[in-house]
Amino acid sequence: MKATPDVKSKLVKFSNNEGIEAGRVELTILYGLNRVAVEKNINDIGGVLEDLGYGFGIVDIAMSNIEKLAAIALIEYIEFPKTLYISFAPSNTAACVQQVSEEYGLAGEGILIGFIDTGIDYMHPAFMDQAGNTRIDYIYDFILGGRSFNINDINRAIKSKNHLVIVPQQDQVGHGTHVASLVAEEKLIKDISE
Repeated sequence: MKATPDVKSKLVKFSNNEGIEAGRVELTILYGLNRVAVEKNINDIGGVLEDLGYGFGIVDIAMSNIEKLAAIALIEYIEFPKTLYISFAPSNTAACVQQVSEEYGLAGEGILIGFIDTGIDYMHPAFMDQAGNTRIDYIYDFILGGRSFNINDINRAIKSKNHLVIVPQQDQVGHGTHVASLVAEEKLIKDISE
């Protein structure tokens, strides 16, 4: 796995944006059916595998161990975080990002995004504004028989001593929360795009 100097410098900047895990990065991998052996190899180099099922996973690893990860023969594919490429000029030009932004005055504000995933931890700080209110408009829970909760329900739950009584939605796996928090975390997105 070779990375150009430009990608390496962006990866270093990206990993240092992580307030809790500075110097670490999450990579998507495809590893097939031998999860136990792959997980052992990843653990041996200081990484952590989050199994997504069907031979896919997310590896949390120190920047200094990326080449060791790439050397694990059981791993078939490794993908850098997509956020490394959000300011890549040829991609932005091809997608008309600058032209649309200038012509229509759009900057990505006021966008509503929907996720279908393992759930969401609505108590996570990435989903709250500075006043402690939710930034989530709706939660529709298939596990709870299609129950839905609106922004008022979620805010009542956040302020409650037992929030799960009001909005009993949980993300037992954590993947849905992880994916949604990447999009919702304003500081991270702003830092990477600069």
